[in-house]
Amino acid sequence: MRRAQVAATYTEPLKYQDAFNAPDRVLWKAALALEYHTLEKMGCWRVVKISALPPSVKLIFCKWVLKLKYTNGVYEKHKARIVARGFEQRKGVDYFQSFSPTASQVSLRLVLALTASPDFLSVDLDATSAFTSAPLQGNEQVYMTAVPGYPLPPGHCLHVVKSIYGLATSQLAFYNLCVDVFTKVGLHWLRTDECVFIKYAWNIKGKDSQLKALSADLDVLSSLVDVPEGARVYPSCSHPIAMLIFVLYVDNSGIRYI
Repeated sequence: MRRAQVAATYTEPLKYQDAFNAPDRVLWKAALALEYHTLEKMGCWRVVKISALPPSVKLIFCKWVLKLKYTNGVYEKHKARIVARGFEQRKGVDYFQSFSPTASQVSLRLVLALTASPDFLSVDLDATSAFTSAPLQGNEQVYMTAVPGYPLPPGHCLHVVKSIYGLATSQLAFYNLCVDVFTKVGLHWLRTDECVFIKYAWNIKGKDSQLKALSADLDVLSSLVDVPEGARVYPSCSHPIAMLIFVLYVDNSGIRYI
């Protein structure tokens, strides 16, 4: 359905309580349950006793953000997301560094220009909940109240150990995870941009066709695209990480990954 049709059929509540009274409450309930149980299964937090926490610990709150997700203007699904109130964290107490590199406009324009060039191919990979796969730094202590709608036993809270949305250091944790995953599969930093990684691999000799050359080098791609189940960042996804774009130049001498 297009946006105009969706607006007449589905709702986008500002508060999670309103979702339970909405006409499309069945879909919102399913979205809430999917998000909560996905993060729980991924080990994003541990339930701990509040009485066992250090005296300096300050509990932060979280909230639900409910949105209708579209792809190319067409309705895809109801999306619920748990977002921590990271502005309640105290720098120097709850976290120490939050800066995370971002790709420069020059690099983005270069990649987009290459994807539009003849003989270049692009592959866009996305893994479900990859952002929340990143572990927080060991010196960070983040404790959060119960997720609305999912109460905890009295006197308990959540010890957050992975980069859920909203935390001050989530972007940095995800970047560090990207660096770890990319370097393990043989990618290297571009000297001029910490967010661009390159890998170069030779084609198998004797292949005169670009398509044959690409087919022959699928074993090279497999280390990046098809990750063994035991080594996956997210168990149900064969991709190593989300939002990784490969730009491949195919010719007689090799394949270039950018």
